[in-house]
Amino acid sequence: MVTGPDGRVWITESSNVANKIAAIASNGDITEYQIPTASAGAQGIVVGPDNNLWVSLTSANKIARVTPQGIFTEFGLPTPNSQPFGLASGPDGNIWVALSNVNKIARVTLSGEVTEFSIP
Repeated sequence: MVTGPDGRVWITESSNVANKIAAIASNGDITEYQIPTASAGAQGIVVGPDNNLWVSLTSANKIARVTPQGIFTEFGLPTPNSQPFGLASGPDGNIWVALSNVNKIARVTLSGEVTEFSIP
């Protein structure tokens, strides 16, 4: 979970059945947003330097950028079944992702360009 730029707490509903992310307001109101790709397996979530939410879609092999209004843009990863998991907003202005199934990390630019790096 992460506090978003809008002050709400954002969470992933990681069950492939739920297939949503949610934002919780300070008054307890919950707004859910459906992930466009079915059974995406949302896991990690982070606020990027662009003030959007970035989500790892582990089962879908994608990373999603989500605006605070709940608009999704998904980016596929080059290596099949890489299982993106943890995310970090890097000091270089990019999103960094652990690819848990292939011994790599990936850098995702804010425009969605993905570069993968093998871990020795």
